[in-house]
Amino acid sequence: MFMKTLRHDSYHHLVSTYGVDWQAKPMREKNGKLTPLGHEQHAMTNMIWHATHYNWFEYPAGSRLVLFQFPVRYMGIARDGIPAYFEKKGPRTKYAQPRIADPGTRAKVRSKLEQVLKRHYMLRTRASKKFNFDLKKLSQMSCTES
Repeated sequence: MFMKTLRHDSYHHLVSTYGVDWQAKPMREKNGKLTPLGHEQHAMTNMIWHATHYNWFEYPAGSRLVLFQFPVRYMGIARDGIPAYFEKKGPRTKYAQPRIADPGTRAKVRSKLEQVLKRHYMLRTRASKKFNFDLKKLSQMSCTES
């Protein structure tokens, strides 16, 4: 029942935003970038995919916001998220993350990162296995959480 309603609402959102012929409109520009319709359809496909992998009480594959249930002024933020803002400049060069010496901390970090990968918040590629994070904060977090 929920999936039927979600697909129905997704379809009507696309019709009301892009017109009845939204399926005939291009999803990508000539340079390969997604059009606004392409962004919307990609977000809705992702939302429906996540919805097929959970029930009312468990979200083993993570979740995705139902963007068309937000006010119009917040739909873009619900779809794309908020850009990251930094208080100071980030790293200028790429260095490998130092290996975590403590086996207990390493096991906790591995289990937390596996949860992120399992829920498809990040894709499992060679690049996704390289993370950059503050080891001091992580060790404090690992001591307080189990």
